Amino acid sequence: MNPARSLTSAAPGMLWDHLWIYLLAPPLAMLASAQLYLGVRGSNVAGCAKLLHPEGVRCIHCGYHFPGVRV
Repeated sequence: MNPARSLTSAAPGMLWDHLWIYLLAPPLAMLASAQLYLGVRGSNVAGCAKLLHPEGVRCIHCGYHFPGVRV
């Protein structure tokens, strides 16, 4: 489902009956996936926005460090 394609084809015909799905579905999906993540991983797990932590460098955001790195 591509919103740009669907809304572009609906605009000339003024068919706005299902516009709500494009506005409501993305935030609901985001909230549902966040709840699923918390349910699976638990709420006491520290999260970090970094995908990769360089070896030998302590993360200033979450405190992650490799074994042997002085903090």
